[in-house]
Amino acid sequence: MIVWLYIIGAAIHFIFDWFLQPRDMAENKSKDFNVLVQHGQYQFVGALIFFGFCGARMFTGLIGALVYAGIHMFQDWNIWRKYASYRANKVASYTLTTPVAPDNVYKDPWFWNTIAVDQFLHLTILFLIAAMFA
Repeated sequence: MIVWLYIIGAAIHFIFDWFLQPRDMAENKSKDFNVLVQHGQYQFVGALIFFGFCGARMFTGLIGALVYAGIHMFQDWNIWRKYASYRANKVASYTLTTPVAPDNVYKDPWFWNTIAVDQFLHLTILFLIAAMFA
């Protein structure tokens, strides 16, 4: 049963954090607090659905979803600002021997590493909160 909850939780998370997130939201959630709050609302709804699958009562599900959305927003606001700072320094110090092309973020391995760390943190927090509140 617990394995199915992990699968359902990961699926719901990726639906709400990837598929339902417009590109402009993904690019601006660490720059514009209003966009971040809108992203947090998506995460709140996704977490609420997941906690429902976990058998959480309505009040604890609401509290758990609020806590998760807040932590999720904190993570997104900070991790992508750190990456942007790293990226700006890389572009500023770009030379022909630097493996990071300044015009293409997708060729930067740290862009993909940041996504991996970001998603790992989101899922870890989601499952920890589910264990506490559900």
